[in-house]
Amino acid sequence: MKTLIISILAVCASTILADDGFSFKTVDGTEYKSVTVTRVTPASIQITYADGVASIPIATLPADLQKRLNYDPERAAKFEKMQADLQQAQASAQASQAQAAALQQKIAQHNSIIANLKTVLEVESDQSSFVGKPVFFQGDLEISSYYNYGYEHAQDSHFAFDLTDSSGRTARLYMKKGPEADTVRSKLLRFGGSARALCMITIIEPRYEKDSGELLAELFTVQSPIDAPPPNPAK
Repeated sequence: MKTLIISILAVCASTILADDGFSFKTVDGTEYKSVTVTRVTPASIQITYADGVASIPIATLPADLQKRLNYDPERAAKFEKMQADLQQAQASAQASQAQAAALQQKIAQHNSIIANLKTVLEVESDQSSFVGKPVFFQGDLEISSYYNYGYEHAQDSHFAFDLTDSSGRTARLYMKKGPEADTVRSKLLRFGGSARALCMITIIEPRYEKDSGELLAELFTVQSPIDAPPPNPAK
């Protein structure tokens, strides 16, 4: 109902200022010449004029124009509040849509990773085929002190971890020291040194040793939060 009333008022106001080519000055002295009113709201008018287009608050118009437009400050304030509320609602809706789209993208990425998980046994038995390629493992990640083969002298540059997955095999993983590695290590320590994790690893060519008999790889990211310790093994 309010929208209908405002629309009727706008039409009536446009009729009042239907004459093309008139001029006026606003209360701050700005002059507009060869004016044509294209739209009127309870709070403002939109015009074309000699220098272009403009939207002008009715409160800044000369008193005679305000009178011809039946300007009501209270009605103008209500209209502006309604417009602000509408813009806020639209912005909130857009933000919600963006959040939903981002969530759907994360879910799709996660599902894609899960669908392409490898087991430690698969990679360990054919390591040369995976050199330099990103691989995703899911299993129990724990802090380790094992440094050997290509990582034998990496204590100063890398943290050591072990990941044991459903195949029952263990990968020796090494993550470069830094903020992300510190976060992973601190989360593991909160759970007594071990927790479930989804990790991206790569066998690095300079550190790969064909005859090591073990899977040693670079740990790049923990794709899902470490949020729970692994279940206790059956006794």
